[in-house]
Amino acid sequence: MRLVRRLVFYLFAAAYLIGCPLTIAYALGYLYEPGTEHGLVQTGLIALSTEPPGATVYLNNKRYTKKTPTLLRGLLPGAYQLRVSLRDHQAWTRTVTVEGAKAAAYEHILLAPSAWRPETVVAEQFEQLVPLSGDRFAVLLAGPTLGEAMVLDVRERQPRPLLPVLSPWRQARLIDQLAVAGAPALLARVEVRGGERLIWLDVRSEDTAIEDVSQYLLTRPVWAGEPSGKRRFVLFDDGTLAALDDPARSVLATDVRGAGLAGHRLYVLDASGRLDRMDLEGRDRETLLQHAPLGRRFFGAHGFFRIVAPDDRLLLLWSEQGRLLTNRLPYRFAREGITGLAPDPRTSRVLLWRRHALGVLDDGPVDEDPAAFARGPRLRWLIRGLTRVEQAYWAYDASHALVLDADMLRLVEIDVDAPTPSADVVPVKRKTSVLYTESEGAVYFLSAADGHLMRLALLPRRERLSLTLPARRELTVPPGVRR
Repeated sequence: MRLVRRLVFYLFAAAYLIGCPLTIAYALGYLYEPGTEHGLVQTGLIALSTEPPGATVYLNNKRYTKKTPTLLRGLLPGAYQLRVSLRDHQAWTRTVTVEGAKAAAYEHILLAPSAWRPETVVAEQFEQLVPLSGDRFAVLLAGPTLGEAMVLDVRERQPRPLLPVLSPWRQARLIDQLAVAGAPALLARVEVRGGERLIWLDVRSEDTAIEDVSQYLLTRPVWAGEPSGKRRFVLFDDGTLAALDDPARSVLATDVRGAGLAGHRLYVLDASGRLDRMDLEGRDRETLLQHAPLGRRFFGAHGFFRIVAPDDRLLLLWSEQGRLLTNRLPYRFAREGITGLAPDPRTSRVLLWRRHALGVLDDGPVDEDPAAFARGPRLRWLIRGLTRVEQAYWAYDASHALVLDADMLRLVEIDVDAPTPSADVVPVKRKTSVLYTESEGAVYFLSAADGHLMRLALLPRRERLSLTLPARRELTVPPGVRR
């Protein structure tokens, strides 16, 4: 009996001496792997979060019991086949590379339903949807006159008439319009009683504010901006930059080739190639570029530029001919062909597109070493071979892009580790636009068959749980996930 007890004691002691270090090593992210140096391999993990949550996870065809959001811990370095599936939704698959002491994080997996089911908002026929600045308002055009137009406010259940019944502008025929940067407003050229007028329509209040600004009607507006309702600026095709809030309709500058607003600063490019930044009153002027030969070489001799400043470091100048210039190396990103761009309001990234391709311009982090050469933005084309890109929106915390490709809405996943997949969502009415609102996770569009106003929820209206581990992030001990 004493021999048995001694044998059991030695067995437990051996198990402790062997198992305890292995348990500690596992807790520190190590596994014993025969044939490797010292026999220990540092493991990695995969962090997963899906919308909707509760999806089943398969790794190399092995099913995990935990549903998303979840962590797959203790994985040996190497490539894994990952599949995430949920009933009545399309499966999401990816080849994932796991590295020791690092996390491969996929925190914005959007599981598309097997069939998208948009709802009808207004069962009337509209010809065009014109999105305004921001993600709340759009103008719906049912016919050629302003009296037939309606305002879509996504916070209201039903659209409202653009103009009241007694408005003298109801019979005005719309010739063309320009959405205003920074404000839910339109600068519209209309025909009324045999003559043309230029009017400013602000839809942010229940009664649309209308102002006749026809002093500059002989020229075509090529850019209009209003920062927070304090000042209004319009650049016309004759190079006149006007401040409409001034009672005298003052001309701020002539021979202007470009303009833009960023926060409370105004950017102005003149015909000589001089680029200035100033406050909204035209004071505190700072010259960013003043070298006529360089300016002519940089900007060319013709064309207007829209100036966009995603952050304090990056300045984009986008011409009518599709040229894209920046103030960072390599300065010129496209000689022609860029047909649209959309800055991400939370980062310095910019969605941009050509006729057949969608890409991301990423300015990246600030260089830590001030003596080093500054790294310029990086342009990465996400997807090519599209039919005709008309619009693009950042969606789902900028992890996806919603793209209007000809008459088809597509959802494009933005992923640096793999070829970018896309999915068809729903066909829309041809030669019109869509409005996506991130706060609702919904897109408004006109149906392809009858022009009815439709709404499609891409994301449910609720707080979304997110595992915010950046991909390939170095792990501390013990591994964890931070919100």
